[in-house]
Amino acid sequence: MTNMLFHFSLRRTIAIAFIALALPFITHAATFSFVLDKQTFATGDEFVATVAIDSESVGINAAQGTVSFAPDVLSVTKIDRADSVFNFWIQEPTFSNTAGKITFLGGSTSGFTGSSLKVFKVTFKVKGIGKSDITLTDGAITASDGSGTNVLTATKGVNITSVSKGEIVTIPPPITRPATVAQKLPVIPALSLALYPDPTHWYNRSVPFTAHWVLPSDVSDVATSITKDPRSTPPKSEGLFDNKTFPALDDGVWYLHIQFKNNIGWGPINHYRIALDTVPPLPFKITADPSFSTDNPTPTFSYESADQLSNIASYVIRVDNKKGIITTSSLYTIPPQAPGKHRIRISAEDNASNITENIAELEILPIASPLITSISKSAYVNEGELSATGTSIPNATIEATLRDGNKATIAVTSADTGADGNWTIVIDKPLKKDTYTLSIIAKDKRGAQSLPTISGAIPVRERPLVTLGGIEITQSLFFILITLVLVLGFVGGWLYEREAKLQRRRKVIVAQRDVVNAFAMIQKDVEKALTDYDDHKITEEESEEIVFLLKRMSATVSKVEKYVSENIAEID
Repeated sequence: MTNMLFHFSLRRTIAIAFIALALPFITHAATFSFVLDKQTFATGDEFVATVAIDSESVGINAAQGTVSFAPDVLSVTKIDRADSVFNFWIQEPTFSNTAGKITFLGGSTSGFTGSSLKVFKVTFKVKGIGKSDITLTDGAITASDGSGTNVLTATKGVNITSVSKGEIVTIPPPITRPATVAQKLPVIPALSLALYPDPTHWYNRSVPFTAHWVLPSDVSDVATSITKDPRSTPPKSEGLFDNKTFPALDDGVWYLHIQFKNNIGWGPINHYRIALDTVPPLPFKITADPSFSTDNPTPTFSYESADQLSNIASYVIRVDNKKGIITTSSLYTIPPQAPGKHRIRISAEDNASNITENIAELEILPIASPLITSISKSAYVNEGELSATGTSIPNATIEATLRDGNKATIAVTSADTGADGNWTIVIDKPLKKDTYTLSIIAKDKRGAQSLPTISGAIPVRERPLVTLGGIEITQSLFFILITLVLVLGFVGGWLYEREAKLQRRRKVIVAQRDVVNAFAMIQKDVEKALTDYDDHKITEEESEEIVFLLKRMSATVSKVEKYVSENIAEID
């Protein structure tokens, strides 16, 4: 028999907010399956089909769908939901043989994980010859993630073909070959089952499976059977074959019996154990000591589930989204928790890897918050020694966290309070120039915490070099002032030199003017002398000499005028 799976067509996510547990699973996938208890179908036969879910490691808590079948080939005679993982139904499974439909909508207050989670069983009667496609439409599988996420991803269709009773073949096709002559009985068969590889383990998948074995050359006959008797003997030879497909098994411990025959006789039997448990552990309650609302940061939780077949293997306790703690005890005291609400998720897992989960909401109440009475008024860059004092509950521990303007943690320190509740903390760490805040929490001997007390802004500044007239001169300010003086001196010198140059230029201009005027007057006088003495009664020889000298003086004055004027101009 091949594995029969529903053809699932998704239209919408189930809107069942009140059954969607707020369990923080990581959503992957889930599938519907339709597991049949028969391989062959003949008119007049009845067979049971189990609607099951493979959650593929996802916690689920609700499902809905409409199963369709051919009403001229099949009819429903019974629906059984006694072993369902769902404990209440918004719409119980109901059927119509006229329409060929089964509709259902169920959920649970717990979350379940497993490979063959039962939804319900349907007993069909084969009333006609032919094919019947079985499909599931208008359905969904809801994750127990608090938001009703539809996790259905993989689907397959299925069809069955019914024949008349005389056409049914119940044994596999035989192998035709001559067997060698043996000198002793056959060896015990060595089996290989891909679905159930370890006979010592429990499995949670119930689907048709195939067993394989190697045929020795002397074997002429093979006999097989599956029973719950660990020492049963297969009733008769079925021929010669090296594999066989068996229908899906119900929960429990089964034994696949296989035996070889040769010319000497029947050999030893391999009683291969197959242990199936597809039912998750029983739902359970979680209780808290002292309560679910307490200032005790380490409450103890009690919980206890049971499993009728494979038994409970372990419990996993998770606080919020932290890594789970695995234990076999039904009591667990959680590590100290900070004030606020926390989600406690407890999973019970059986030896077949089926899981039932439940959650509880825990509220840790804070103890009294500490008071800050003083903080260092002067905190300087790179000096440390930032101190604070305050009061809190007696005999407690104060934890102080210093954060900078970007909320980054800079330092953490702690101090104990005495019987009077007073405390003092010192953060001896060099600090950069910034504005800081100090967060103070108190912890008692149980580990219970307070809500944080946040200080006001704490500026950290440079230490002043000197104070003048109430003004603090820091090193940075000192260098700024020195730089300012140098800049002002440079600018003042440049302006002074510029003004001096302008003054010199003005003086040169005046000097040039005066020299020109003076020589002009000399020139005028010389010319007048030449004119005046031209008619005097002097000797001709004297006259000629005077004229020569005056002319030469006039020429010299002209040269000097030009030379002095040009050189005075070059002073600038």
